[in-house]
Amino acid sequence: MRILQLCHKPPTPAVDGGCIAMLAATKAMINAGHQVKILAMETHKHPFSINPGNKALVAQTNMEVFFVNTAIKPLHAFLNLFSGESYNISRFYHQDFEKHLIKTLQGQSFDVVQLESLFAAPYLDAIRKYSPHSKIILRAHNVEHIIWEIMASKAVFFKAPYLNLLASRLKKYELAVFQKVDGIIAISADDAKKIQNFAPGAAVTSIPVNVDVLQHNHKSNGDIFYIGAFDWYPNLYGVNWFLKEVWPNVKQEAPEISFNIAGRKMEANLKPVPINNVIYHGEVADSRSFMEHHGIMVVPLFAGSGIRIKILEAMALGKAVISTSLGAEGIACKPGKEIIIANTATEFIEAIAKCSKNPGFIADIGQNASNFVKDNLSTEKLGDNFSRFFKSIQD
Repeated sequence: MRILQLCHKPPTPAVDGGCIAMLAATKAMINAGHQVKILAMETHKHPFSINPGNKALVAQTNMEVFFVNTAIKPLHAFLNLFSGESYNISRFYHQDFEKHLIKTLQGQSFDVVQLESLFAAPYLDAIRKYSPHSKIILRAHNVEHIIWEIMASKAVFFKAPYLNLLASRLKKYELAVFQKVDGIIAISADDAKKIQNFAPGAAVTSIPVNVDVLQHNHKSNGDIFYIGAFDWYPNLYGVNWFLKEVWPNVKQEAPEISFNIAGRKMEANLKPVPINNVIYHGEVADSRSFMEHHGIMVVPLFAGSGIRIKILEAMALGKAVISTSLGAEGIACKPGKEIIIANTATEFIEAIAKCSKNPGFIADIGQNASNFVKDNLSTEKLGDNFSRFFKSIQD
């Protein structure tokens, strides 16, 4: 089939989980024999560049990228209060980008237009108008309004009313989109169930992110690491919580362990506080290399949905992962065998202490995790899942 993949940020360079998820879908669809074209927005947070690593894919997908200014503007945010529209969504609509999209739709025929996340949905009406025979798929990376509802519930009193307003408007928009598209592909089975409850008549399936297990180095020390984008509030909240509630006790239980923190936009959002054995790496050039050189991944995530791509990458590298239930949501692996679940400070402390005292346990968890990814999340297997769903909505 001919697929137009519409992205609210460039899939490559793959600098965060969203980009990785888009790029993984591209590769899975191509591997399944589909012809994929990418039309993507470039933003201030996600600049686009062609490099030796992505040059072939850019050519293969005839990728076109256009700048859209999605920066939050205080005046626009204030005026939006009186509009009734979702500010989260309206920032991603731009007339010039829509013109490029229309030109593409008029010049080529597509069997499927895949919207990569809700933030590509502002162009849904234009797709219906200029490509009426295309089936429109929403690839739901998250159930977006639920994230904002959770953030609103945790906000301090003066932020809570505004976040509740954003969540309410986003929910109204998101539920409307669920009804307007021809099919929905959730990244996690949990999200698929939630979406089906919101839209009982919709065609919904779940296809996780494909992660290929490459040769990797199992030899790493028993220290702890975290990697994630710090311009996403749930990540920032989780790391601050871990540093405050968990780390002081870990130092008492295992004073030799270090905590290595890396991620995009760290300098602008996370205030480094001198703490014993906490090492701030900032943005790293190669996330895989960073993970390979450290031992145990911690994921103190308390808001979000979808699948944490970095968890899958760490598992593919044979790393032991300690995560909240929410962080591991959508990953159908066995707690205690392929991943370690901790939801409270005490549970994180106990899990880290157990790992530090049992190197064999870490190795077993890591090997089981790597096997899980290899057996369940290969590009070949998930590419076939895309094909089956595309065929089902064409019938």
